[in-house]
Amino acid sequence: MSVRGCPNTTFYSRSITIIPSLDAPTRQAVVESYAVGLKAVFIFQAAISFLALLASLPIEENPLPASHEEQAELDAQRRVQLKGSEAMLGE
Repeated sequence: MSVRGCPNTTFYSRSITIIPSLDAPTRQAVVESYAVGLKAVFIFQAAISFLALLASLPIEENPLPASHEEQAELDAQRRVQLKGSEAMLGE
């Protein structure tokens, strides 16, 4: 595989420390390749982040109880409400 006349692209893709020692046309091709790759990753990540934000908007915030006692109290209140609504439906 060759990129713009660079016969050994696999070597360049594995080591960025060699970039300063490359000849000008090869260095330019390698830097452009990195730039294109980073741009694509950035755009993809920005799109995914935006979609995640949109997906999280309809999520309701529910306060969590601070203790087991509060949780037991909330459960008891829910049971009372359910019994009340069942009694109203039975009438």
